[in-house]
Amino acid sequence: MQEWLGAENGGFGRLAADAPQDVAAEVEAAAREATRAFAELGEWFEREYGAQVAGAPDAVGHERYERFARYYTGADLDLDEAHAYGWSEFHRLLPEMRAEAARILPDARDP
Repeated sequence: MQEWLGAENGGFGRLAADAPQDVAAEVEAAAREATRAFAELGEWFEREYGAQVAGAPDAVGHERYERFARYYTGADLDLDEAHAYGWSEFHRLLPEMRAEAARILPDARDP
């Protein structure tokens, strides 16, 4: 979450930095507002939500997730295996995604 906070160096500010000149002021203002709202949401999660679920074994729960996965997929998934597979695919594809992005926009920065 912290990587998205910060008016200029945060994620929203970095995205706004590449805005076309004719809309730069509007995009920068939107980035500041998004940063403020994101920080406010994070504070709410820590202050309000966090206090309400403190000590809870798991706010969602493995069993509940497993039931919903079964309901929506119709299969008995090994959730740990699916999670590991998803992350391995992400890490496998990330260099390809970055290479393609660099091909399309060679001067763009990686957020």
